[in-house]
Amino acid sequence: KVNSANIAMVYLSVGAVLAGIYSEFFQQPTTVNGWPDMAHLVPNTTRIDTQMYIPQASFPTGYADNFSSRHTAYVKITTGGNHTFTISADDDTRVYVDEVLVIQQTYSTSSTASSASLFLTPGYHGVRVEFVEFSGGNYFTLSWSGPGVSGTVPASVFFRAAPVSLTATAATGITAS
Repeated sequence: KVNSANIAMVYLSVGAVLAGIYSEFFQQPTTVNGWPDMAHLVPNTTRIDTQMYIPQASFPTGYADNFSSRHTAYVKITTGGNHTFTISADDDTRVYVDEVLVIQQTYSTSSTASSASLFLTPGYHGVRVEFVEFSGGNYFTLSWSGPGVSGTVPASVFFRAAPVSLTATAATGITAS
């Protein structure tokens, strides 16, 4: 029987918060057709970026056409209120804030911009940009406006969590019945 005298203790230790954006790049074996399921793909290349502004020349070598990428970070909001995020891109993008899809931009014939406004409280909020490149030019830029902020989201507000460790310690005398 398990009771308060012999229950296991589990400690979850979240590492430090580190600066930067975790970027993953997925090389597609054939022409990209629609949205790849990035949640089930293994990235071919990963790196830490400082901004969600990637011009064509800054993608990894070999990533010109038929690829996708995912860029994940926390953005630190110092003043709560209405914030507008704008994505400009050459091909398709999705923007998630706190795991909610707020922008889905489908490329037409030229680079376009799409925006979404939402109320954010002070603190850290998850931001993820998913990008799909079909052919031709490629870039994306995430910008924002809100209380005291405007323009390209600066590197100083992007953070990522350090690796998490889990430690379990069993109390003596645990028996199962």
